[in-house]
Amino acid sequence: AIFSHVAKLIAVYVEDLAFLKDEHDRYNGSPYDRFLLKNGLPLHPSAGESPQRYSQRLLQKVSRLQDPAYVTAEEGAFAYHQQAFEFGPQELQGMLLFFSRSNARQPQAKAANCVTCHPAPDFTDFAFHNTGMTQLGYDSIHGEGSFKALAIPSLKQRNAEPLKWLPANEQHPTAAEPFRRVPVADKPGWVDLGAWNIFANPDYPASQTVLRHWLCEEQTRALLQGPSLLWQADAACDDATLLERSIAAFKTPTLRDLGHSQPYMHNGGFSTLGEVVAFYLLVSKQAEMGQLRNPAPGLADVNLEGQDLNALVAFLRALNEDYE
Repeated sequence: AIFSHVAKLIAVYVEDLAFLKDEHDRYNGSPYDRFLLKNGLPLHPSAGESPQRYSQRLLQKVSRLQDPAYVTAEEGAFAYHQQAFEFGPQELQGMLLFFSRSNARQPQAKAANCVTCHPAPDFTDFAFHNTGMTQLGYDSIHGEGSFKALAIPSLKQRNAEPLKWLPANEQHPTAAEPFRRVPVADKPGWVDLGAWNIFANPDYPASQTVLRHWLCEEQTRALLQGPSLLWQADAACDDATLLERSIAAFKTPTLRDLGHSQPYMHNGGFSTLGEVVAFYLLVSKQAEMGQLRNPAPGLADVNLEGQDLNALVAFLRALNEDYE
């Protein structure tokens, strides 16, 4: 009973937290938002405009700025962050990298491709993706290539033995849930596969519609990046196929106010933003070489160098703000 009451109190507190917005429901509390405002840039998508289209329109406008008006520390201060309230040339460089997507016509152009999963203004697509973090953690314990070789049952196999494979819950309290575990050296079958545990699982009917939508969209994008025809992509959203697509997929968090979100990644694997950006440089190369199991579409298209890390980190820090 005490635990339940404490959980309710925490929920009320978290739900009460809100990012600063103006009277038009547009974010305005971070140095990034202040930079947009100072330069007359759109703070929010137009009516009917998707976050992805808005992000690309914003990138075009920012790229054309001749004399950017930067945000300086004299214009504001953080109450809850140990950093200056500013958006300068380095933050702008990071923003351009963050919003840039790979271009087949300019394959050598730098692009972080972050906006693929983190479009503005929310800096999340609210979808589910596999970034390679699960594979990195599993392979660090069991050896390189272990996650790709791990036997994961098909939908038919999983349905035949739900207690062996699915998560424990009120309906099945004795389920083994090997794929909702923290990997350890003496349990080679333990790993957290994220959305795989929930998708097409009859114990969670309320979650199926949204999961199916996002996984189908991800599967379609993955096929259209390859040699598949459009009709093949449209026909690839059966449950068995989408279960494969759900392997190690986790929901994309917002990147706003990352200073209050560490440790980072779904398993808390990194303590600094620099480590996170360096991780994406690593896994993008692995995805490009076909070494990642079920990578998110677009992950292989990241085109950055180590020298770009500081600029990206500076931009991410410029998304910090104080809650209302």
